[in-house]
Amino acid sequence: MKQLAAIFALLSMLATAACYSYQTIPVDDVRPDLAVRLHVQPEATAQVAQVLGYPTQDVDGTVISLQHDTVLLTVRSPMGAQASVAQQLYQRLDVPVSQLIEVRKRQLNRAKTYVAIAA
Repeated sequence: MKQLAAIFALLSMLATAACYSYQTIPVDDVRPDLAVRLHVQPEATAQVAQVLGYPTQDVDGTVISLQHDTVLLTVRSPMGAQASVAQQLYQRLDVPVSQLIEVRKRQLNRAKTYVAIAA
């Protein structure tokens, strides 16, 4: 019975993961509380790695503010292997607009959601 529940939980997580998509938007459309994925220049990966704990050019987060030449994001903090508390921690990351290649807005994909519910 536990295996069946675990399989159902896994399938549910996969279905809900398919419910979102990303749409490219101009930097001018970035506003606070917007869930975004930033694609940054290779030169910015060192700065991103300091906050996230691993090098990447794609950063998922929620916009706190867009000031003159910097986007300030809230990003998930990596959890250590010894973390015994199931609480997600967050950090702030500032990304210069000059280091952005692309900004994508996270949005609900209704078609995928309906298919996932039907499945």
